[in-house]
Amino acid sequence: MGTFSPLCDMIMEADKSNYTAKRTNKIYKQTPHHTAGVLTAAQIARIFQNPSRNASCNYGIGNDGKIVGIVPEESRAWTSSSPSNDHQAITYEVANDQNGGEWHVSDRAINRLIDLMVDVQKRNPNTTHYVYDGTSKGTITRHDMFANTTCPGPYLASKLAWITEQVNARIASGTEPTPAPAPSPIAGGRHVGDVVTITGIFVSSTSTNRLTPSRTSGTITRIIEGAKNPYLLDNGNLGWTNDGCIVDSSQPAPNPTPSTTGTTYTVKAGDCLSVIGEKFGVNWKDIASLNEIHSPYTIFKGQVLQIPSQYKPTLKSDEEICAEVWAGKWGTGADRIYKLTQAGYNASHIQNLVNQGVGKSGSSSTNSNSSKSALDIAKEIWYNGKYGTGNERKKKVESMGYNYSEVQNYVNQLASGKIK
Repeated sequence: MGTFSPLCDMIMEADKSNYTAKRTNKIYKQTPHHTAGVLTAAQIARIFQNPSRNASCNYGIGNDGKIVGIVPEESRAWTSSSPSNDHQAITYEVANDQNGGEWHVSDRAINRLIDLMVDVQKRNPNTTHYVYDGTSKGTITRHDMFANTTCPGPYLASKLAWITEQVNARIASGTEPTPAPAPSPIAGGRHVGDVVTITGIFVSSTSTNRLTPSRTSGTITRIIEGAKNPYLLDNGNLGWTNDGCIVDSSQPAPNPTPSTTGTTYTVKAGDCLSVIGEKFGVNWKDIASLNEIHSPYTIFKGQVLQIPSQYKPTLKSDEEICAEVWAGKWGTGADRIYKLTQAGYNASHIQNLVNQGVGKSGSSSTNSNSSKSALDIAKEIWYNGKYGTGNERKKKVESMGYNYSEVQNYVNQLASGKIK
């Protein structure tokens, strides 16, 4: 595991296909983004565990106030549509506390962002005074400086000058946030690097929901003294545990619980019990009961669940899901990506189909005589200025066999930054 801030409440690394392993520059800049959705820290991280996402960030800050490490600081996250910026910047995805409008961000999330930015500078003192001048030459930058997007949203963008002032003041005064306790040996006498046998696992250092581990042995890679579950195993790939779940060498390890169903399912990034239940056509509470999972019913990537063998997974067709997207069932932006991924669908694939008009009642997204979609035509209008304006544009678009209203709707979405 690479370097993450000690302020992190959890580490949930992005899929390695979604970032560049090594930076080409030192860290000089910091770039806050917004998620365009009300998400917890864990939900933000799960988005970037999808290998087809083609995006990531170094840190996520949830509407729950928690910080999650996603891409190590030595690596370049794919966040700002600018390799040059992201090779120099630590990037953040900050959750909103309301959808739409000004895309408001809570004071709690902003304060955590300031804490994290100060901590990053203390450990990477290449910039001693940050400059936010509204241009890409500053050391505090925005996504919309590099791409046609509304990110970081009106509210967070309006706060960046103040955030920069707060960060600089904290750096100048030497005031630092109180970090999580540093890794160290604790009362149990355990150390980083110890290999332990376990009977239980947790999804975070603070969780009270004990889970059955997918395997019974792991290596301690971090220790947080005083935490409910102080031992991070295998860099988070196995989870967190505590002394009560560790079998000492003098004690025999318990035999794994035998399967009573013959059908198992390995939890993937973004899964939850209700989604797994829907896949197999079984009440999610039956899965929870069979696997002794209790409230708040948390599961983790890699966990093996027992599923009643008489149930078979069911997924809707791409066309059905696209129709539901058009009907508004799956939300927008990051919220849609998260929901689709949780439900077992390829969010990028579904979004591509939606962009082509698949599932939209009463419309045809492409002209039968052309390979271009309505979105392609909209991009030519927005980015290249083709087809004129007003009635001239309408006549040209319709003469090519496209639905003008559909094309213009995509142009409006491009203008607002809802799609790229």
